[in-house]
Order: sequence, then structure tokens, then C-alpha cells
Amino acid sequence: MAMHVLRQVMQMVMVRHRVEDVEQDVCLPPMKHEVVYMDLSEYALQSYNALQAGIVINAVDSERRDQVPKEDFELLQSALAHAAAAASDKLWRAMQRHEDVPF
Repeated sequence: MAMHVLRQVMQMVMVRHRVEDVEQDVCLPPMKHEVVYMDLSEYALQSYNALQAGIVINAVDSERRDQVPKEDFELLQSALAHAAAAASDKLWRAMQRHEDVPF
């Protein structure tokens, strides 16, 4: 019963679009990669790189078609290397569990 009511409410408030319609209406700019040097501590830098890697991986995966363009592939390889470096650092991983870490 609750699922039926939920479906009815969602049908009244949700607007569903076909993928083709969204692709025609929304034109995303090409992904850009710009190097910005910042004065960060070692673990702040690793946190920033891990965050940036997650964003890059999501962006490349979201735009993926049959083949990934060469520049996106190179950016993805760099992102995966940063994510792997953070994941393999035991101290960095332990620091991420604490809410009082400032980065």
C-alpha cells in the first residue's frame, strides 16, 4: 500500500526526460585540465589529489561513449594514480576517519 501511494506521489511531482532530449537541450563544455600550484602540506595535497581524482573519474565516466578520447584517457590515468597513492598510504587512510582533520 505504501509503495502504491509513493508511486502516485512521485508520478505527480517527477518529470522524466528521455536521454535524447536532454542531450539536445544540454550542451556541456569540453573538459579542461588546468594546473594550479598550491602551498599544501603533504597530506593536504594527497587529500586534494584524491578528491580531484574522484571528480575526474566521475566526469570521464559520465561522458564515456564507445571510446575515451586520448586527452581524457591520460587525465584518467593520472587521476587513478593519485587515487591509488592515497589508498595505499595507511596514515592518510587513518586520517580520513577523523572528523577533526582540517583537510
